[in-house]
Formats: sequence, C-alpha cells, structure tokens
Amino acid sequence: DQLSDEDSQNFYDLSARCADAAANKNYEEALSLGIQAMSICTTDVYTEYTLARVYQLTNDCPNAYYHYELLSNRPPEVQKDNADIYKGLAKNFKEIKNKCGDVVTLEVVCETPETKISITGINNGQRMSCPFFGKVTPGSFTYTASKEGYTQIRDTFIVSAEGANITIPALQDANATGYVRIRCPKGSSKFILTDDKGKTEEY
Repeated sequence: DQLSDEDSQNFYDLSARCADAAANKNYEEALSLGIQAMSICTTDVYTEYTLARVYQLTNDCPNAYYHYELLSNRPPEVQKDNADIYKGLAKNFKEIKNKCGDVVTLEVVCETPETKISITGINNGQRMSCPFFGKVTPGSFTYTASKEGYTQIRDTFIVSAEGANITIPALQDANATGYVRIRCPKGSSKFILTDDKGKTEEY
C-alpha cells in the first residue's frame, strides 16, 4: 500500500533520526525511533537493517535474528538493489546464528481487533500492535494487553523449545466491569481469587 504524504514524511524523519542515533551509539533512542518507523512502513530494507544491527550491538540476539531473517527472505531483486546492505547482512546473520541458534518463533494474536500489547523482554517492553511475530529464547514471558475503552489484562505464558502460538483472549468493555470489596480476617496479608476458568490470582 502507498503511504500518505504525512506518513511518508514521518517515516523518513524517524528513519533518518534512527540512523543518526545508531551512528552516535545512542542505541536506546535508535531502537525507539526504529520501532516507530517500522510501525509505519515494514518494507524499507535500510531501516530494518539498522534496527537489526542495533539489536545485535546491544546483545539482543533474538530480535537481531528475527530482523536478519526477514531481510534474508526478501526477493532476489530487493537484495540485488541493496547489495551493499546484504554484503554486511550475510556476515552479521551468520554471527547471530552462531550466537543464539536456540531462538524459536513466537506468534501472538488477539481476539479483540486493534489490541496493543507489551511483552517483557521484547522491543524494550514498548507497546506494539497485535498480532506479533518474532524470535525469542524459550522461557517465561509476561504480557499486557490493552485498548482504549476496554479493561487491560495481564498474564504469563511459556515459550517452549518448539516455539509458541499465543492467543490473547477478548478484552472486556470497561463499562461492563463491576467492583468487589474484600474484607480479610485480622492478621491476613493476602487472598486468592479464582475465575470461572479456574485461573487464580493472588493479591
């Protein structure tokens, strides 16, 4: 799809600032700008390569792997048109594969359209659009899912050595949320609630 003039301007501005920040080793700023740029346009090779390099330089192996892999799967004509980038990419991707060959694919989809999610250890915990597809190291992750006008939910999931496909359940209309008052016996310090699906939360 063609970007609007406003989106194009915003993308090129963010991409240029990302490259400048990376060149000046302001990696946290570069990541933030690069992620914003990629949310507008996912097809720009230069921006994605910059983002992959910053992830690599900050020792974020899974995210570097993910973006290098996407770039490596681009059509031959794209690779030919960006030969300078792909020359460096081959070397860097090989290094990442040797370093974190145990990363697996994580796919997250949401039952409620336009849900925003944040996942510990991914994209610096920044909010992202759902669905999400990426590479991670197997382990435990916590996500937060939210949308304006809906009740935010937070939960934990496990990614095994085979990867994971996670579905975030539908968010509930915030106006439909009720209130509960808990009175605890003297001396109590915590209580546990169990929902209709058998999930428990300790407070």
